[in-house]
Amino acid sequence: MTNAALCKEILNKLTQVANEVGLEPDQLALSAGAALAIHGVRKHYDDLDISIDTKLFDAIKKKNSYPYKVVYNDIEIISVYPWADLHRLDAGTELVKAHGVVTFSIPELIKQKKTLLTLPGRAIHKLQQDRLDIIALEKLLA
Repeated sequence: MTNAALCKEILNKLTQVANEVGLEPDQLALSAGAALAIHGVRKHYDDLDISIDTKLFDAIKKKNSYPYKVVYNDIEIISVYPWADLHRLDAGTELVKAHGVVTFSIPELIKQKKTLLTLPGRAIHKLQQDRLDIIALEKLLA
């Protein structure tokens, strides 16, 4: 799949999530693997990790019956689809728009990946991918 086709697929799925939860696509910010695919760092992604404003997160959590869980002691997740999770967007997170999709900036993705490296119990294969992602992201900034 070309990067353009991959970006279009991600945008379509992101729009599906936005429609499902009653938001505009620009109110959703991609992070993790799908954001790396949008930035051309990866040729694949497993799912959509989507961050939204805290007030919107709370409203969706209260109003809907989507599966909800807390992982790694304090990370809240609302699972809209098996392949799409909502997270709280931390205040001050730098966002950019790439290929029509709002994503975490490259420095924010590096920060996120470095945080993931510190989480207890994170699977070895994910830690290995996180390290590779950090190297690839840092090359984009060089």
